[in-house]
Parts: sequence; structure tokens; C-alpha cells
Amino acid sequence: MKTLWKKLSKENRQKIKSSPYKYRSTKLQAELKTEVAWTNLRFESIIFLLQETTGEKTLIENVDKLFDNE
Repeated sequence: MKTLWKKLSKENRQKIKSSPYKYRSTKLQAELKTEVAWTNLRFESIIFLLQETTGEKTLIENVDKLFDNE
């Protein structure tokens, strides 16, 4: 199974890597590299993920769109 990190686009992975919030970014990367379903992520991780990648509101549809590139 693909991890969430692999499901993210390269562009979004780069946005997370280059975030000025290194501690939060590192924690998020660790989570994304071990989890296979975004529903297993912590709420704060989902918020941070959307803020750093799309800037969109935290809606289930927006989170689904991030990982819907298979």
C-alpha cells in the first residue's frame, strides 16, 4: 500500500519540506510516511497540511482532493 506521503503530489511534498515551521513540518512528514489513510492523521496535522499546501478550508472534500491522484 502507498503511504500518504507517496500519494501527495511532488509539488505538495516540496511545500511541506520547505515550510518555515520546521518542527510541525517534520512531525507531519513522519505521520504521512507511516499512515495509509488520512483519517488516521491527527486533527492538527490535517489543518497544517491544508494550510501549507492548498490554503483551502478544512473540509473533508479538500483533504480527499489532496490524496486523489492515483
